[in-house]
Amino acid sequence: MATAKVLCKVGTSKPKGVKSKIKDGTPVQVIQDVSGVRTVIAEGVVKIEGTTPPPICPPGQHLENGVCVPDTPPPPPPPPTGDLLYDSNRDIDWAAITAELQTKDPVPEFLKVDDVYGEFKPNGKYFRCKASGNPRAYLYPATKTIVLEHDGKYGRLYFGVCNYASRLEGEFMLDSCSNKLSLKSRNRHQYGDLFPKDEQPPNTKKQGGQGGSIGCSETDADLEIYHDGGGEVSGPQESLSPKLEANKWFKVKFSQFDKDGKIHVIIELDRNDGEGFAVINEGDLKPPSQFFNKAEFEEWSEFWVRYNADNGGKLYIKNLKMYKL
Repeated sequence: MATAKVLCKVGTSKPKGVKSKIKDGTPVQVIQDVSGVRTVIAEGVVKIEGTTPPPICPPGQHLENGVCVPDTPPPPPPPPTGDLLYDSNRDIDWAAITAELQTKDPVPEFLKVDDVYGEFKPNGKYFRCKASGNPRAYLYPATKTIVLEHDGKYGRLYFGVCNYASRLEGEFMLDSCSNKLSLKSRNRHQYGDLFPKDEQPPNTKKQGGQGGSIGCSETDADLEIYHDGGGEVSGPQESLSPKLEANKWFKVKFSQFDKDGKIHVIIELDRNDGEGFAVINEGDLKPPSQFFNKAEFEEWSEFWVRYNADNGGKLYIKNLKMYKL
């Protein structure tokens, strides 16, 4: 084999396959380079650079670009405390919607729903369009966004998710600062829909629900005793400063749970400004005793997303999730 002059520092380890001790200017026979050692051949001279051996990675890691990295990607962060009861990314079959849309020519961007999506049964993970203004939902699979549109005043979506103490969270965008996002949980508002008109249950079985709303300038959290004439229990109210903007995405968390014989409400807002969530409204309400009948809510209840818009409008929502607390 041919020999070449190796240029390196005296006292460094010789490459694998080198037959003799390396010294400055000593001819040696080079058979194999060492992993991690850069070899340059120019004008018959082999110059070995970077003879520091690569690091040894601990079990479960491997070398990548000179750095030890895990053999498998780290698991995603755990979800917030509590059982996940509903997830719009999971419980709406976006893949099936995409497949259905692709059968049409031209392919539309959304699926329109003006009645019920899914199966109307207890805890069926459906949603249904109800109330005034001819409400309808547009489902955009590309972004997994739900657009609630109605012609005024209180069009809403009821979600078939049995819930008692819970946290409802998601992202929303208002189309006008004249309108408000309204959320309601611990809600048997429409329990009468399960019965014939002449066999309706008593109003104490049709608990209206614990609400929370957000507009551009204020937030409140009232409780409706029962639907259509049952009155309300007033909850905490706060002004928002700075005010929110229309046509801009925000994140919300709406929590309600039992505390000292009352319902404790917390509304949090993330303005997407890098500061994270901050509490914008918190307080206690003292509702009638039927709101503490946990078994009834676990047997049948819903939550709603409503758009308070006197003249109609569009509410945009995504990443809608409910957790059991």
